[in-house]
Amino acid sequence: MILNMPSKYFRKIQLSQEIAHRITEFLHEKLSENIGIITCTHVELSDDNRHAKVWISVYPPQKELTDIDVTIRPVKQDLINFVKKMIPMKYFPHFEFILDTSADTMAKLDRVSDNNDTLQ
Repeated sequence: MILNMPSKYFRKIQLSQEIAHRITEFLHEKLSENIGIITCTHVELSDDNRHAKVWISVYPPQKELTDIDVTIRPVKQDLINFVKKMIPMKYFPHFEFILDTSADTMAKLDRVSDNNDTLQ
């Protein structure tokens, strides 16, 4: 029901999607060689746009990759500068990076489901 949504919420959705796109663009260029496919799956902005939760997904899943913040730390300032340059904002949000494991969970459920189908 995006059509009935107040414009400030629609703007927040657009801004979140644009931030996610730019983060994915940057991470793909800077970290994909070392890690694999790395992408920003979702960005959730606070009401005042000063804080953002950024979900990052990595494929193939890596057991040693438990803290995405440690992985991004070496390029974090470059990432912030890149996004700032691409998206002009009055207040630039502080990023909190979260490892998105929803794809891993879905893959595990698919494997369990496939195993149950073969057992029946």
